[in-house]
Amino acid sequence: MMILISLSIFFTAFCLSCFTLHKTIYVAHKNHLFDHPSEVRKIHRHKTPNLGGIAIFSAFIITAAIFTTTNVIPG
Repeated sequence: MMILISLSIFFTAFCLSCFTLHKTIYVAHKNHLFDHPSEVRKIHRHKTPNLGGIAIFSAFIITAAIFTTTNVIPG
């Protein structure tokens, strides 16, 4: 039973992450929110959207809100 719950949490987070990542990259392209490789220390050679962390973090928060019960949160 615990494996089934863990797999459902994983797949929910994965699907939400994929969905929000595509939407976030679209917003980054639309609003020109890129990290330009202007310094010598940069590894990438082309401009890169820099909002990926927001997509992954929002997928984590939504998944945690769905699967967390009120008994787990102290207070």
